[in-house]
Amino acid sequence: MRKNVLCLPIFLALAVCGCSAPAEPQDIPEAGSVEVSELPEKPLMVMVDGTVYVDSGRRSTAVRCGVMDGEITSDAGRPEEPSEDNQSNFGTGFGYQYGPDGTIEVFYKDEWCIFERRDELVWYEGQVLSREVVSDETVEWLEWYNSLTREEQLAVSAVPPEFAESVPPETKDAEVE
Repeated sequence: MRKNVLCLPIFLALAVCGCSAPAEPQDIPEAGSVEVSELPEKPLMVMVDGTVYVDSGRRSTAVRCGVMDGEITSDAGRPEEPSEDNQSNFGTGFGYQYGPDGTIEVFYKDEWCIFERRDELVWYEGQVLSREVVSDETVEWLEWYNSLTREEQLAVSAVPPEFAESVPPETKDAEVE
């Protein structure tokens, strides 16, 4: 009787393993058929007086005289950076005024967007920060990161600490039974 009791767990284990369905072969994508996600869009940019300005994410509520200092007359296209004066990467026909502290303020989508000199800003995956709040090491890392192809960027698991802090983690509430 004791032998039968000891054999019972072994018999049950073999029965469970033997009754499972054979594993289905998984479809493995062919080489080169895996799509790599698009590069994150570059921030909105405009070139005025030979300088590229980038949307800082800040908006202006200053009272204005209504007279524009200039107008965006050509479009480089969304994935490109402007390369000539009065050109943007987000369209044409937008008026702009010179703002305080060397900024350009563009009237875009019914609000005044504050654009800062590109050399005063850094960006990572669509987020823009002032260079003043980013360490020299992060600026150096971003230059390296932005020189990579999108496929190589996706293989990097690091996020600069200044950018990790600016985006709250996404959370979802658990469903209640």
